[in-house]
Amino acid sequence: MIYAPMREKIKPDVCCSADGNGSFSVTAEREFVPDELIIMISGIMRRTPTRTSIQLGVAEHIEDPIIGSMNHSCNSGAYIHVMNHCLRAAHIIRRGEEITINYNASETSLACPFRCRCGTADCVGLVRGYRFLSPEQKRTLKHLAPHLCSEK
Repeated sequence: MIYAPMREKIKPDVCCSADGNGSFSVTAEREFVPDELIIMISGIMRRTPTRTSIQLGVAEHIEDPIIGSMNHSCNSGAYIHVMNHCLRAAHIIRRGEEITINYNASETSLACPFRCRCGTADCVGLVRGYRFLSPEQKRTLKHLAPHLCSEK
């Protein structure tokens, strides 16, 4: 199944680029204020997670080419608003700044866990998904996806 929102997805407000080593990043082409819409999420829906999918609900994962290119940060600049299928600014994102998301705030369990290199004070180290966080780490997460609220 393909989910495609009514709004145009690719905006001149973000830029997706590759570094030549197979890594991608998404940067802001203008400033975003907290809770401002950055992009709508659209793509192919799947029942199981992949390396580049984003979880929208229980057994609901979407392959979005822009979101799938975003890097993780434990103190991310953006968050997935699963109810509205969009990406919103978590705080002020300046022009030229990389837009990151916290995979632990939307994913129950990652298909491909990885070592975080964000360097923030809240860094969890190994990113495996919400299920694997300590109770303290779970309490400090911001913008938690609704499908994770019942996870213990």
